[in-house]
Amino acid sequence: MGRNNNNDKDMIRGFHNTARRDNHYSRFYYSWLLSLLLVLMPSLKLASQKPGEWPCFHGLNRTNLSEETGLLKAWDEKGPALLFTIPGLGEGYSSVAIAGGVIYTAGSTGNQSFLYAIDLNGKLVWKKPNGPAWTVTVSWASSYNGPKSTPDL
Repeated sequence: MGRNNNNDKDMIRGFHNTARRDNHYSRFYYSWLLSLLLVLMPSLKLASQKPGEWPCFHGLNRTNLSEETGLLKAWDEKGPALLFTIPGLGEGYSSVAIAGGVIYTAGSTGNQSFLYAIDLNGKLVWKKPNGPAWTVTVSWASSYNGPKSTPDL
């Protein structure tokens, strides 16, 4: 009878050791899988973007270099023709992001900041509020009101 009790205890100890080993394996496996996904996700996003898009600040690879080919090596003296201007975007220092034939930017009017989507002909597609406008009260920075970020697509 005592011998069976020892076997039962050994079985229970073995079960717990196996459970710990399996749990450790699972944690290792999921940690490895998460690490792999974190490494691969940026490249998956970049690989899926189309030529001619500028989806975030400093462009596709955040190098501020375009991968487009066939661009002019130098501009003529007058420079490129102005395609359009867009009045009414308000204050701010936002750059643009371009994807899917839409230009995205930000600006503030009064005490409200906005995100804007504009088609490639300069027509406003939509305007969405984006929280209160950032303002500053110190005199040396008084002209720096408005958003200072670029939409990231």
